[in-house]
Amino acid sequence: AKYDLPQRFVAGVSYQPYDGVTTSLDLNRLAGQEETELWGGAEFSVFEYVKLRFGGTTNPNRFSAGLGLEVEGFQLDYAMRTHSELGETHMIGWTYSF
Repeated sequence: AKYDLPQRFVAGVSYQPYDGVTTSLDLNRLAGQEETELWGGAEFSVFEYVKLRFGGTTNPNRFSAGLGLEVEGFQLDYAMRTHSELGETHMIGWTYSF
């Protein structure tokens, strides 16, 4: 069977106003849809290895928050995102960079 995958167009910027603070803003649109989503977020380095993250989107309005721990190339991430139909979604990620 043949399935067409949706195409998403994204344009964004990020800005680091202070050491340890990064903000971002993205415009997102699915091909064939008229509505454009606005995604925004911020990451704060609160300790040497700890990062707090907050974000939000429009169309639909959603909120997200998370925490990241990074030690010697290993990174453990947790995030919570609200959703209009699913309620809260919890995500965990594990990354190793070398």
